[in-house]
Amino acid sequence: MKPFPFMRFNDDIKLYFLKYVLVTDKPISNPNVRNGVKDSEGRVYKDNWRADLNVQILGTCRELYEPGMKLLYGQNTFRFSHELSFSPFFRPHVSSISQFFLDDQRTRSFKTMRLAPLRQQLIKNVLLEYSDNERNDEYAAAGYAKPMPDRMDVEDQFDWLKQTLAEMSMGLDWFEPGRLQSLIFTIDAQHPDLLKIFDKCFARRRKSDFLFIESIDKVKDSKNREFFKSLIDKESGDLHYREPILIKKVIVRGVNPPVEGDGGVITTTSRFPEYAKKLLSISEFRAEKIHFTGEFKARRIRQDGSLIPDSEWKPLTGR
Repeated sequence: MKPFPFMRFNDDIKLYFLKYVLVTDKPISNPNVRNGVKDSEGRVYKDNWRADLNVQILGTCRELYEPGMKLLYGQNTFRFSHELSFSPFFRPHVSSISQFFLDDQRTRSFKTMRLAPLRQQLIKNVLLEYSDNERNDEYAAAGYAKPMPDRMDVEDQFDWLKQTLAEMSMGLDWFEPGRLQSLIFTIDAQHPDLLKIFDKCFARRRKSDFLFIESIDKVKDSKNREFFKSLIDKESGDLHYREPILIKKVIVRGVNPPVEGDGGVITTTSRFPEYAKKLLSISEFRAEKIHFTGEFKARRIRQDGSLIPDSEWKPLTGR
């Protein structure tokens, strides 16, 4: 039997086929995690997304590898969750998010890196979700949430989000950063303690920035002094240690959007929209557009990630 003459097809047909086998509608969860890792609910994680998407085709020839890599990393959404994506030093089977975006460059030669496209230049869509349970994403997008967590849990969620954004920024900044198309994350503005947590975080940041700015004038070398002054944003007064990474669109779940008042003035009932922008800014990101999906309609997601049906659901106001 003769082999199928696939490579004789024109480029459009080959791209159509590659998209069929390499692009999925569902987010690709925790691609930085290897087989055998247990999540927060004790489930053993199986690294099967590459097999499900038939990525073996990328190893056949360069003519398919380069356009296939752009489809795989550029048109899929990559989802990172809480325990599975956070990698303390004692979990060597999990690479950090920054290492994932760096594409294991420490183990690759510079010659290889110049030939092959890098993940951090190709990935366009990222979803950050605290829950390890993948089913939460679908319901969160529809406006449903878990019961309200206590203060300690919501502090953990905020710290995780801040840490993850910082890791992403660090990984994407290596070499020539690509342009992210979309970033999705959740800020549960209905939690009574969240505003205090934000205030505490930004107060610490303001204090550290103030101490740094105050010390600039004491730098003796004029070139270094001018360089440090150039790190200060002229509009906000914030420090930026590198050029912010551009994101075309950021979607923030759980926060009401600002509303247009009299005279076209944008007003809001809370500080969360501005705080979301501030969180991006201190993580060295800049968004062309931010879309706020609104506060959650109801808290009816079970711990296993399933939705409580209408027949069983009663409004959940507490934990």
